Amino acid sequence: MHTASSRQILSPVADAISQLIIVSSDAETYNTPMQDLTEVATVVNSQAENLVQIGQSMLASSNDEQLKHEMPQACSQSKTSFFRDHLSLES
Repeated sequence: MHTASSRQILSPVADAISQLIIVSSDAETYNTPMQDLTEVATVVNSQAENLVQIGQSMLASSNDEQLKHEMPQACSQSKTSFFRDHLSLES
C-alpha cells in the first residue's frame, strides 16, 4: 500500500512519534527534565485510533483474503498497544 492515501494516513503518526523522539533526546542530551508530553501523547493516540478505524473500514470493504486474514489481528494488537501505552503515560 504505497499510495498517496497511505502517506496521508501514516504521516501524522510518524510526525507525532518524531516529536516524541526529539523531546526525549533533547532531555537526555541536555540532562533536563522532559516536558509534559500529555498533548503530544494525546495526538499520537488519536492518530493511532484513526489508523485502526481505517484498517477496519478497509477490511469491511475488501475482497482481499490476505487482508481479511491479517487485518483483524493487526487492529487488535494496535488497540492493545495503544491502551497499554496510554495507561503507562498516566502513571
